[in-house]
Amino acid sequence: MAWNTAQGENSVGDLVLFLLIFQRAQSMGQELVQQLSKLYEDHLYMGMLFEFMDMQHTVPRSSQPVDIVQSEQTTLALKTSVFLTLVPIKTLSRM
Repeated sequence: MAWNTAQGENSVGDLVLFLLIFQRAQSMGQELVQQLSKLYEDHLYMGMLFEFMDMQHTVPRSSQPVDIVQSEQTTLALKTSVFLTLVPIKTLSRM
């Protein structure tokens, strides 16, 4: 096409129009591939979601009783680059 334009068989406007059409077709093809990829990703997500929702909830029964857990309020000092923060945490102790 460029060679034909250089020989005078086509005008510069024809060459520019061809390049614009080529660029538009390329961007539309890229958008199509992106949309197909997103559709496939959504399909995988929905499949995993429904598979997760179909799981049976089973908790094994224990023959031994569970110890009672008591919590006490304590604080933890965290050193950061700007200031020192006291963060409340709970510790667990067995009775």
